[in-house]
Formats: sequence, C-alpha cells, structure tokens
Amino acid sequence: MLKKPPHMPTGVSIGMISDGQEKVGVLTLETLGEDLEIAINLQAVDVITKALNALGQELRR
Repeated sequence: MLKKPPHMPTGVSIGMISDGQEKVGVLTLETLGEDLEIAINLQAVDVITKALNALGQELRR
C-alpha cells in the first residue's frame, strides 16, 4: 500500500497567513525528518476533520 514508511509527527503547530483579503491557515506537522507545512482553507478544515474522525474510529476498534 505505502511506497515508503510514513513520517511520525513529533509536534504540531498552526499559524495564519493573509494577503489582506483572504486568510489561510497553515498546519505544520513536525517530524524527525522534515516538517510538512500544509495551507488550509475552511473547506479543507471540514475535509480533514472528517478524515481524522474516521481514523480515530478505526483506531479505537
């Protein structure tokens, strides 16, 4: 399934960027290898929330 092992987060941080008209959140997943920064709008927040809830349900089984 996976081509290489996934990075395990060692920390998470958030930030905001704005061009004066639009705001975008930045989610940073800190890992031992390199940090992964993801720009997120409100639509992405909904999608990621649903995905994390589904993962949580599977992990609790």
